[in-house]
Amino acid sequence: MYSYSIISPVKNELNVIHKTIDSVLNQSIKPVEWVIVDDSSTDGTEKILKELSKKFSWIKVVKCDENKLKDYSSRVVFLFEYGYRYLTKEVEFISKLDGDVSFSPDFFNNILNAFEKNPKLGIASGHLTVNKIPEQIIKTPFICTRGATKIYRIKCLNDIGGIIPFQGWDTLDNVAARSKGWEVAILPEYFEHLKLEGSK
Repeated sequence: MYSYSIISPVKNELNVIHKTIDSVLNQSIKPVEWVIVDDSSTDGTEKILKELSKKFSWIKVVKCDENKLKDYSSRVVFLFEYGYRYLTKEVEFISKLDGDVSFSPDFFNNILNAFEKNPKLGIASGHLTVNKIPEQIIKTPFICTRGATKIYRIKCLNDIGGIIPFQGWDTLDNVAARSKGWEVAILPEYFEHLKLEGSK
């Protein structure tokens, strides 16, 4: 099975972060590394994360006080890019994972299996549910992956020039990937969003 690491931008996730933590810790295939980037939380999130990183050597928590961007999407991309610098292990996949989602123990296993079956798949994400009801996907040629559980094949990420800074990427990197011959997909592996989108 392929190896993967996770980067999670978080801000004031005290009421929901435990569900994301439990989801990651219970994965049937664990990530090689999990870098959690705290965007100056003020609600006690940082304390929970520090305790977590003391228990598990593969979990690293970094604080980012440099993020002065006001636009939500740009801020999240900045945090993801910031966390990317702290990865130390070589892996074949990297996931941007929000700190306010929950998912089944086979979530990453099933998505990585989809990558294994399709060598042209460059970017994939899970399928959002709200109150356990799957969000309807509008079938168009321009379907975009969901940022909350976005998973990149490293070869694809390198091919499209890495993370595009200061931009919302849900459209941009999907277009960039397709222009390079990669495929993107929203897969029927469900995750629950625990906070409203854009509420960081």
